[in-house]
Amino acid sequence: TGFLAFYNTPENKFNLGIDGELKKKINYNVNYRWQERFFYEFPFDNGPVDNIGTLDASLSYKFEKQKSTLQIGGTNLTNSYNTQIWGGPQLGRMIFAGILVDIK
Repeated sequence: TGFLAFYNTPENKFNLGIDGELKKKINYNVNYRWQERFFYEFPFDNGPVDNIGTLDASLSYKFEKQKSTLQIGGTNLTNSYNTQIWGGPQLGRMIFAGILVDIK
């Protein structure tokens, strides 16, 4: 196709997501990310990076009085191992939890 990688990026990628409110103070987010296969280049080595598709999601609960939000979620929920750079580690599912504090 004549496409030349610039900063080792794929020609095509997309995100598709939805978020909303389940109940008052409880929000959700679901996102699917995909990128096509591309050729990764280093000065000392080169190689292909395969297609990557991941499903991510999170739930959050807002504590209005404390001006904070409790959030739990995960990335790559299907646990499909992928490599994001040539020669890099294979990444699987990651789960996270945290508290966000509004300091305004």
